[in-house]
Amino acid sequence: MATRRNRTTRATLGALVALAVTALVSACMPAEGRYSSVQHPVSELTTVADRVYGQAEDYAGTVVPLKLDLFLPPAGGPATRPTVVLVHGGSFSGGDKSNMAGTARGYAQRGYVAVALGYRLDPNAAESTQRYLAAATDAIDDGLEAVRWLRANAATYRIDPERIAVIGSSAGGAVALGTAIADDPTPGGPLAAWSPRSDAAVSTGAHLTPGIDLGFVTFEPTDSPVLMFHYDVDTATGNDAAYARRTCDGLTGAGVYCRFVQQPGSGHTVDLNAGGPWWTDEIGPFLWDQLDIPNA
Repeated sequence: MATRRNRTTRATLGALVALAVTALVSACMPAEGRYSSVQHPVSELTTVADRVYGQAEDYAGTVVPLKLDLFLPPAGGPATRPTVVLVHGGSFSGGDKSNMAGTARGYAQRGYVAVALGYRLDPNAAESTQRYLAAATDAIDDGLEAVRWLRANAATYRIDPERIAVIGSSAGGAVALGTAIADDPTPGGPLAAWSPRSDAAVSTGAHLTPGIDLGFVTFEPTDSPVLMFHYDVDTATGNDAAYARRTCDGLTGAGVYCRFVQQPGSGHTVDLNAGGPWWTDEIGPFLWDQLDIPNA
């Protein structure tokens, strides 16, 4: 499913990293420059709102449009740009793509094409485990479809189709992980010619360990690299870091790069903003390396 021309090489390198047991993200991202620091004021960005990237049945069986917002750097610069897709949280029952607009603008100010993703929600997802998992599956399916759509429309928005990362918080973190790991639950359709797999994913307050236990999340060398943030104890889920880490361990075992950043104490999510407290040491260098930004 992967489209990156160096996916096989990257999987091999991932296996070597796994043998090293502990792998640190490279510190080669410069402190200043495109994709590192602010290059454009917000006033120079272009917002393209409510692009329909697909349609699907919601929890009630009603076919609904799936929408995203794009935040584009100004004209000029590279012919194509790396892209980050920002995915909001809300337990698969609430939230909106507008929740990620500010975060998306911060990435676009640095030169990324930034996308705030809307996806299907079930307001009663918490009623049962079965309903929650169905809502999670729908959300991940939508994330995969959005990546397909971005590749299909890469020329329109000057997107580099081989450098698309998905970044999410809480439920959005599970969507991000799903785009890196999960098989497409609804293959085919009008965008079947394009891969739904992201090229990298960042999550906070999320993991796919329940899917591992249920047998429908498996790991392959063609999965994409991941950066995971998780507290010692997640105050929203009650899960400890060891439980969440099994998702990262599954990737590492398949020879895929995964970095697990554990925060001490209790909490749910960390700040994923470009320029935020985790940008310089973790998120920025991860994107720089795993999207191969120097060669973008």
